[in-house]
Amino acid sequence: MRTLAAVGVAALGAGAWACGSSGSPPATTPAPAAGRSTAAATPAARAPAVRRGTLVYQPMRNTAYVVERRDSVSVQLPNGLPQTQELERTIYLTVGTAAGTPMRATIVLDSMIVGGIGISQADADSARGTRWSGTLTPEGRLTGLSSDRSTAVGAQLSGMLPAFFPVLPAGGARDGSAWTDTLTDTLRAMAFNVRETAIVASRAMSADSGFRIESTATFTRSGSGSQFGQVAEVQATGTRHLTTRVRSDGLLTETRGTESSDMTINVPAVGQSLPVKQSATFSIALMAPGR
Repeated sequence: MRTLAAVGVAALGAGAWACGSSGSPPATTPAPAAGRSTAAATPAARAPAVRRGTLVYQPMRNTAYVVERRDSVSVQLPNGLPQTQELERTIYLTVGTAAGTPMRATIVLDSMIVGGIGISQADADSARGTRWSGTLTPEGRLTGLSSDRSTAVGAQLSGMLPAFFPVLPAGGARDGSAWTDTLTDTLRAMAFNVRETAIVASRAMSADSGFRIESTATFTRSGSGSQFGQVAEVQATGTRHLTTRVRSDGLLTETRGTESSDMTINVPAVGQSLPVKQSATFSIALMAPGR
């Protein structure tokens, strides 16, 4: 029974950082820890907007962010007793894009503080300095993302990187724009490979000196892997809600969100299925230059 519980808890992070990185074109209607990257955070470059009142992503210099996420996971054991675990992450990243068609995007893991199950602090420290590179369209499609090293922590974090560039409708978003998109991503969580497909409905509204984007996603996940000597199959459904604020020049300043999912972990070798409930809160915040 203990092995079953361990397999269940190990699979919990499967969708913890999923944000989606590709998909069909959208349908539209009218304080960092020591060891931070040597790339200093500087204000974003301001390029002229493509069309007045339209939001698209533009080149920006290296900009520092802090990401915080807390997951609460409950596994229903075969004896009927629940086992609840908490996962906490505080992640410092530097994000930048360079002019081009498409633009070149670079994201660096400056440092990471962990708590609860899933990742040890030593593993998090060993991933410090990981650099991801990819290409970005003005509508926020981040593709070809690859890292300069292979670590378990880096593989788990890669699924959350598209959150810095919420996907916009073709031609950009305007006040009142509404669109839907189908996003897919392959996620790595410990020994599990999980595929997520999400249908995301979004709406943009003018706010302050930029836009507020409200997005609601319904998603399914499936995958399999081996953990603690047991092969497990994972199936899940869930919802995610995001409120994102983006400046008129395309710089993300804040994201806040919640997520919940129901997961079933099948362990064929012992003929058991484990029901799992997961809930999470997360945020992305722009940091002041020099901090």
